[in-house]
Amino acid sequence: MRLIVIGGGKFGKKALEFGRKKNAQSILIDIDPSCIASKMINRQFISQEELLSSLNEINPGEIYFLIHEKPNLEKLLYAFHPEYIIPVIPIHLIASMIVRKLDLYGINLFFDDKSSQRFVSKANQNLILNSDFKNGVVLLSYAKNGEICPDDCAGPLHYCPNFKREKPITITQHIKEIILDFKDNERENKNSYFFPFIVESQQLRSGLGGIKGTDLKCLFDEIDMNLEKIKYNKCEIIVATTCNCHGIINFFYKKN
Repeated sequence: MRLIVIGGGKFGKKALEFGRKKNAQSILIDIDPSCIASKMINRQFISQEELLSSLNEINPGEIYFLIHEKPNLEKLLYAFHPEYIIPVIPIHLIASMIVRKLDLYGINLFFDDKSSQRFVSKANQNLILNSDFKNGVVLLSYAKNGEICPDDCAGPLHYCPNFKREKPITITQHIKEIILDFKDNERENKNSYFFPFIVESQQLRSGLGGIKGTDLKCLFDEIDMNLEKIKYNKCEIIVATTCNCHGIINFFYKKN
């Protein structure tokens, strides 16, 4: 198994402990050389190129540590071929990766307040944890404000034993159903394109989720196939990372 763990705090350390039990080859990325998880590492890098040239040297059970603020994760993804990427940082990793990728091609995205408001109007209001229309962000969750899921939560289907709450639909499925409605509107609007990118986090063990490396590769392949459309047309782009119980959605638009 190969893992990339983004963030070396408390939960990054737990992710690496999981990887070590699986005898995984792991890469930790954090800007802080003294982060909590740094005590577990076998080798340290400050240059991504040096790390890339050393990937064939990492042994099962070892952890390589890249000290970097803004690494090229797409490049690392295709060089290292991890089974899972485990983001444990307080940003929407997938959205930031897409914004960065498109920026490299001179494609500027803008926060889409109208689409985020339209999404909220169609969502189950009991699942809206937070919404920031100005920055085009919506959070959905079966947890309420002030409720904190336990570190070892298994995220079961249908019912939340932590907060004694029915879960008739997963957050992933709920978001997909709303996106279908957005697609219907896109078919009516011939002057723009609509690109929804939804990535589902997989349960690796209780309290730990990860995104399949193959899912991320498929996402970036889809972007590559549509680069010309995105670059030269008006577009609406939605990026969501979800699981059974939670989801974060970023809404962007690209001017013609």
